[in-house]
Amino acid sequence: MPASSAPSAAERQRLAELKSRFEELLAEDSEEDSTAAASATAGDAASSDYDAWIDDYTREAYAWHHTSTIIIFWVVMLLVVSGVALATWQLANWLKRVRAYDEIFLERLRKGGAADAEAINGIGKAPESTLNLTKESVQLSSPYVGVAILVLSMGFFLAYLLLVYPIVQGP
Repeated sequence: MPASSAPSAAERQRLAELKSRFEELLAEDSEEDSTAAASATAGDAASSDYDAWIDDYTREAYAWHHTSTIIIFWVVMLLVVSGVALATWQLANWLKRVRAYDEIFLERLRKGGAADAEAINGIGKAPESTLNLTKESVQLSSPYVGVAILVLSMGFFLAYLLLVYPIVQGP
């Protein structure tokens, strides 16, 4: 067909059909876009709600962790200070017993008592350790109980510092 000639009626009809079909496709596409946009908006809203919940949950978890860390810290401090106080008390009692034993020995010497080798070797020593085990109880009497309590308290504190309370840099 020559370039200057006008389109025939059949061609115009075919062009009108193509144009109409093209407009239908555009309309369907825009409907799909609006539906997709609406569902994307709903998905974004749900995702946003979930993200907000995660943020709140994480914030609450960190707040509780902070509070529980403070509580645990003070309980540990109470245990350690109690252990040190008990160890101090045990060691003070041991020193009193040693002094009392020495006073008895010196009083015996002042009264003219004999100073045998056993008595001389006992100067500065407390009475011997005892250990009683029964079904109901365990009883330990020793000048070293205070030292043992002190070692246990300090060991517990060291374990707490190294294993429970370390502060490490996060990811």
